[in-house]
Amino acid sequence: MLGYGVKETTATTGTGTLTLTAATNFPRFSNVFIDGDLCCYSLLSAAGEPLECGIGTYTATNTLARTLPLVTYVSGTYNNNSPTAVTLAGTTTVICTGVPQSGYPFIPGIGSAAGQKIYGGQNISLNADTSIAIVALKIYVFAIQLNAARPITGIQARLSVAAAAGKIMRIGLYRVGTDGVLGKLLQTSGDIAADTTGVKTYTFATPVTYPPGWYGVAMISDGAPTPNARGSTSNTGAIGWLGGGATNNSINYITTTAATAVFPDPFSGAITNVESVTSPAIFLITA
Repeated sequence: MLGYGVKETTATTGTGTLTLTAATNFPRFSNVFIDGDLCCYSLLSAAGEPLECGIGTYTATNTLARTLPLVTYVSGTYNNNSPTAVTLAGTTTVICTGVPQSGYPFIPGIGSAAGQKIYGGQNISLNADTSIAIVALKIYVFAIQLNAARPITGIQARLSVAAAAGKIMRIGLYRVGTDGVLGKLLQTSGDIAADTTGVKTYTFATPVTYPPGWYGVAMISDGAPTPNARGSTSNTGAIGWLGGGATNNSINYITTTAATAVFPDPFSGAITNVESVTSPAIFLITA
């Protein structure tokens, strides 16, 4: 949510979304954030006086929505009790800086598009790892939260039972938007042999430091291998991150069908929410 030294200006007036213009010798929001990212912002008048700070959404190239104003300072009045966006005039400076209540990544909201929601991560289980058979040409995605910016070097899974000869799998990483919707495909492996067992690792060409927030790790195969899984066949010791379902299990991953063993970018397809204590184990590898 933070970017070192990020500073731009805007000629946008009123209370709406800001169109950003580069400031000489300063990094831009686009150097740090991608479409849909949450970020901290502060607005300063042409005289350098404080106007507003809050949580914004980088919605498109060089565009910043003022999603949640947290503090405003207008005509000598400091308002941190349900403030609203300040009416801007003239040229305003926009910087990315720490703001109140921004020290922890926000849980995404529930998406407004029916069937396009992501609910939470895999269960935290005290039981031994197990396995789960997957279906050919079905994408499996569960949410994972990064609490701090860390260099990510790759994605890893392990197959305990191989698929038929010649079958492949892919593993990848999706961004989760502010509305809880899976969005841009950030990383995807090439074809990984699924007809042999063992640890399957996709290593990034260079480590990538992703900001704190929620992401979707994904798996797909054109065969039916059996990867290791987290959880077990009973819910003893299992804790659903975002609550339980009708049988006291968490809705801990989602699936959608695909035409080929390739991840859609951005994510698309009819969603099935899977209520289970067992989910495919896919891990991010950190430096």
